[in-house]
Amino acid sequence: MREFRFIQIVVPIIAISIFLWGFTCPYAAETPKEVKLPQEKQKKWEGAQKSLKSEYDTCVEDCGGNKECKAKCEKAYKSRLDREYQRILYEK
Repeated sequence: MREFRFIQIVVPIIAISIFLWGFTCPYAAETPKEVKLPQEKQKKWEGAQKSLKSEYDTCVEDCGGNKECKAKCEKAYKSRLDREYQRILYEK
C-alpha cells in the first residue's frame, strides 16, 4: 500500500519535470556562439564585453595568486557575459 502511494506521487513529479525541462532547454542552448546579434545591437554587445572584461581583470588582480578566487571571478564573468548577451538579444 505504501509503495503504491509513493509511485502515485513520484511518477507524476518526474513526468512534469521532464515536460518542463523540454520548454527551458531551447532557451538554455542560446549562447553567444550560437545566436548572432543584429548589426544594430553589435555595438552594445562590444561595449558590454569591454566593461565586463575590465571588471574581470580587476577581480583577478585583487585575487593575487589565489586559484579559488580566480575561478570565482571567471565563473562570475562568464555568467555576466551570458546574461548581458541575452538581455541585449531580447531587448526591443
